[in-house]
This record gives sequence, C-alpha cells and structure tokens, in this order.
Amino acid sequence: TSAGHAHFIKPDTDEAKPLFHKIVPQGKDIQDFVALQYGDSKDHTNFFLLVQLTPFSVSLYRQDSLEDGPVMTMNADDMMHFEIRRTKDDAEGEEESNAEKQETQPEDAQAKDPQKEIVGYWEDGLAIYADGTREEKEVINTE
Repeated sequence: TSAGHAHFIKPDTDEAKPLFHKIVPQGKDIQDFVALQYGDSKDHTNFFLLVQLTPFSVSLYRQDSLEDGPVMTMNADDMMHFEIRRTKDDAEGEEESNAEKQETQPEDAQAKDPQKEIVGYWEDGLAIYADGTREEKEVINTE
C-alpha cells in the first residue's frame, strides 16, 4: 500500500525479500520486520525506515547507502519502557489493588487524619486522599 510519497513494505513479497535480507541483522527473522520507504516525492524515495516488532526498535537508512548501516537507530539495546494504557473499565481492578496497598502501609498514616479516605501512597510513603489532597511531610525542628 502507499500514501502519497510513502510506501509500506512487508517482508513476505518476493521483491522485498532481497532488500530485507540485505539490511536485517543476521540471525533475525525477516518476518519480525516491516518497513516504510519514503522521500521527497513518489518518484524520489531516499529513506528507508525499518521497524522491528519484537523487541521493538526502529532504524533509519538512506536508500542509496544501505550497506553503510543505519543513519539512526532507536531502542537498539531494548531498553525502552512501555506503559500499558487501561480503559475506564479496568478502574475496578485498580481500586482493588489500591485497597491492598492501603493494607500494607503503616497504620499511623491513617491515624493522622482518620476522617479522610486514603486512596494510595506516593513514592515517599505519604498518603494520597480521596479528596485529592496529599499528606504533608512532618518537619522536625532541631533547633
């Protein structure tokens, strides 16, 4: 398929296999890659974007110098962190996990302000209340 001056390439076509074998690192399955060929115009495609699906990485090549390797590579060392997005329906499970976290936190935090409902804790261990406020850190004056 193509969109303007970009062309999506899958490795399973006969004309694309030699190209993928040329740039996909040895030992990797070419079926784990897809590519996007694009440039300034439909007739002048001068870049090749290679996307590895598992583990996710992206490499940018110049069409006229594929042998020189990628111009830019993103996540070559597989260190990128991905967060999982949840829908509103998943909030029920989140409320259960917050209740479990509440049970594991020290009870003295709940004793400080017993009329407020604690819904979670920050990294520093201070409570987050249902009304959106946050427990303040107690400052000890040493003077």
